[in-house]
This record gives sequence, C-alpha cells and structure tokens, in this order.
Amino acid sequence: MNAKLLAIVVSFAAISTSAIVQAGETSLPVVAVRNNAALVVNCSNEQLPSHAAVGEVLETNNANSINAGREMILHYAHRECMRGAPSVTFVRDTSASTPALAMVDTPARQ
Repeated sequence: MNAKLLAIVVSFAAISTSAIVQAGETSLPVVAVRNNAALVVNCSNEQLPSHAAVGEVLETNNANSINAGREMILHYAHRECMRGAPSVTFVRDTSASTPALAMVDTPARQ
C-alpha cells in the first residue's frame, strides 16, 4: 500500500514540475508558412472568419478541419483581444501533418 502511495506522489510531483516548466514558456513555436495567406481578427469587432476563408488558408474542404480551425481562432483571438491586442493573425502551419492554424505573435500592446 505504501509503495503505491509513494508511486502516486512521485508521479504527481513529476507531472506538476513538468506543468510549471511549460507554463513558464511565453514564446510562440516557429511554424512554416506558405503562400502568405493569413486570417486576421480585428479586436475592435471580433468576428470569426467565414468557413470559406478558413478552408482557403488551410487548403482543405474538410468540414471537421475547418470547424476545428474556427474554434481555435475563436478561443485564441478572444483571449488575445481581452489582453489588449489590436488584432490577432493566424496562418497555416505547414509543418503539421494535418491542416492546422498557428497564431502569429501579436504586436506590442500600448
């Protein structure tokens, strides 16, 4: 019983330490971009880009990929707008094996 409890505590400590290290990372990962296609959400009028626009940037007509991209845009754009960004830009991450969007570093807030 004590060995199981010790194993659980050690596992939890390892996971917690990993989460703390990851939480400290503030830079965006580098992604490969093709065709300079981008989706920009203006924070003064937060609106999701159309399905067609997301599909064009992702270079797909797969409804699941497009809806997942729009959901990601909704979440990240709203968060960055609440933090004071004037706009949020998304591009296609061509380094991903499946069509995916990546957020471009937002301009400095004033």
